This record gives sequence, C-alpha cells and structure tokens, in this order.
Amino acid sequence: MKFLHAIFTVSVILLWADTIDTMDIHLLVDDIRELVFDTTYLDFNVSTVTAGALDPVTLTTTYDITSTSVSPLTIQGRLDEDISVHDIALDISLSAPPGATSAGNVTLTTTFQNLVTAILEAASTNLAQHTTIRPLSATQVPSEGSYVFTIEFVITE
Repeated sequence: MKFLHAIFTVSVILLWADTIDTMDIHLLVDDIRELVFDTTYLDFNVSTVTAGALDPVTLTTTYDITSTSVSPLTIQGRLDEDISVHDIALDISLSAPPGATSAGNVTLTTTFQNLVTAILEAASTNLAQHTTIRPLSATQVPSEGSYVFTIEFVITE
C-alpha cells in the first residue's frame, strides 16, 4: 500500500517595513492502488435442482477502489485452483468506477482475466460485485461436498 506524503519547505516570514517572504509547498503524491472488498469470504449453499441440474446461486457484495494513477489500470481476477473438476464454474462481475469499463460477467479460471479496465484516478466506494456459482452445463450435477477456493485480485497497468 502506498501513502500520500507531503513535503513542506517553510520560510520564516518577517515583516520589516515592505519586506515580505514566501513559503513554497511541495506535494508528492505516491502511486496509490488500493482494492478493498467488504467481505473476505462468500458462503454459497447450493440446494435446489431444476430439470436435473443445480440452480445457479448468485451473491452480491461491494468493493472500494482508490487509485492516484494517471496511467490506465486494470483489475484482474483468477481462481487459485481449477474448480471445473467439481463440475462447477464461478462467474464474477465487478461494477466499474466512473470513467472505467467493466468486462461484465467473466467465468474465472486459474489464469488472470480482465474484470475492469481503463481505471484512472479513482476513489469509489460500494461498487457492486456479483459472484455466481453454477454447474458447468445444464445436465451436470456437482458431487456432494464442501469446497473452498480463493479468488485472487490484482491491479495492473
């Protein structure tokens, strides 16, 4: 995490007759790229079946982004493991901050994929994140069990 630093050059102002001194203020803003999700986990309970397959389950949460970058940034995401071995898929959609572009609904794999692009100098809160667990096809039913996997997010240029 990078922080805002302020550097002040201070000159003493002494007033003697018509003498005026000045103060220069130098401000250095670091490259801040911060992504914060309002929760660190999502609990899915898949328990309904339609026409022989599990119904997709979608959970919605929010995230915040802060960036001071003047270069376009991208939020990318991936899974830490291949969940297709469990006959399920995970789709995610992140709302974009003003001026940026959401990739819409993206099926995550173990390779980083673009979720939001063209982010410039953003300070946005409570942006929507929609996450859906679904069977790989309408005829597949995942095996009963409990699965834990992680979505990894990164902000890149």
